[in-house]
Amino acid sequence: MGAAAATLSLGEAIGILQSWHSYNRDETWSRRGYDIGLQSMRIDILNTVREEMRDQVTVIISSLDNLMVVATLMLSIGFGFVVEGTFPPAETDYDYDDTQKVFLVAYAVLAALALVFPLFTLMLTIAARFEVELCQQDVMGDLQKHLLKALRRDRLDALETKAASPRSDEAAPGRHISSPSSSSWSQQPSRVLRGRSAPALGRTTPVFGRKPTPPCKDFGKALRGGLQKQFGNFYTFFYEDTVGRIAEDEVKLIAEGLLQKVNHYHFLYPIAQLFLWLGMLSSVMVCCVLLGLYYQANYPNTPAMWRCYTFILVVCVIGSVIFLLWMKYHMLRDKQEEVRTKTSASSVFHEESAAPVDSAVPVFDSDEQVEAAYRRAFHTPTDGAGDLEAFETAAEDSDSGSAPRRPALPTQPRTGQRPRRISEARSDVSSAPSLPGFPYG
Repeated sequence: MGAAAATLSLGEAIGILQSWHSYNRDETWSRRGYDIGLQSMRIDILNTVREEMRDQVTVIISSLDNLMVVATLMLSIGFGFVVEGTFPPAETDYDYDDTQKVFLVAYAVLAALALVFPLFTLMLTIAARFEVELCQQDVMGDLQKHLLKALRRDRLDALETKAASPRSDEAAPGRHISSPSSSSWSQQPSRVLRGRSAPALGRTTPVFGRKPTPPCKDFGKALRGGLQKQFGNFYTFFYEDTVGRIAEDEVKLIAEGLLQKVNHYHFLYPIAQLFLWLGMLSSVMVCCVLLGLYYQANYPNTPAMWRCYTFILVVCVIGSVIFLLWMKYHMLRDKQEEVRTKTSASSVFHEESAAPVDSAVPVFDSDEQVEAAYRRAFHTPTDGAGDLEAFETAAEDSDSGSAPRRPALPTQPRTGQRPRRISEARSDVSSAPSLPGFPYG
């Protein structure tokens, strides 16, 4: 009996050791899978951020390029007023009165503005594009750093674990290669060489001249280390919330975005658009004043020429200004506020929290409505033995093959009887005998 008990105890101990070893192996490979999945998640987030940054850069660069092309065309039109040779008649050939001299000064001012406004537009556009390119390089540099950090996270964690570990060389004697030719490489544990979660794949090899450690001591040390590790991980995972900070920097990049990083772009781009519109208006007014003076000097007998031409252009300029002001301050004002609210990072984070919680409307007003809906959905009897007998008859009919008859469900409780709650109805149904075809049998 004693030998049999000792044999059983030894077998149980061996089984426990095998289970412990299998558990450690499963935990190691589970941690490896967790590390790989975490690394894949970081890389996917970085790829998403990179695609988002690329789309934003494409939109901004395309808008700036279009503005630069239009500004260049307007600048060429301003140069055309100077180099094409179309000017008002000279004072030696035509006697200008005081009113016409005022228009000559206005022509000179408008011709200068037709060159200045497109030039300013081009300069502001180039400055905004330069800032966008710098911000793009900054964001891409951050993405490359985070990508390298995500790829090298296992290696860095292993090195930090080695540096922070208080163990000496006696803690893992079999993990050092005792070859003298590779002394520098042999001082690095195989765990670091294979990754943070790599286990010791072989048995500990005893070093020459050193006494082997007793198995009980190794087992006790491993047990204490395992318990310390498990309780330490418990605090880390459940109190420090490390899983929520897995990709904190990447999420911040998504929340901020490139449009929030370019500060001068939001200030320079509207001014460049304004200068472009002013340059167009200056070019139209130059044409109006120039040809008005030219027609008035060269066609004095037909004053309707310069009057009609000047009147049409002035009406078009005034209508354009009114339309721009109406579009800016009336038609697009609400839309601009909506887009600005949606693109702000604070509104994205606080959008869900701002919704009122108490705005939900209850579906049922009382327990009787809940019970009636429950009975109607599952076709269960409401109360009374007659209904139960009807269900038994229907179950027997269904077993015999005849068409079952659905019993009529009473819509109102009986006179003088209190409506039962759901818990009471469930207790009655559970206490009912098990019947074939019964919904709760």
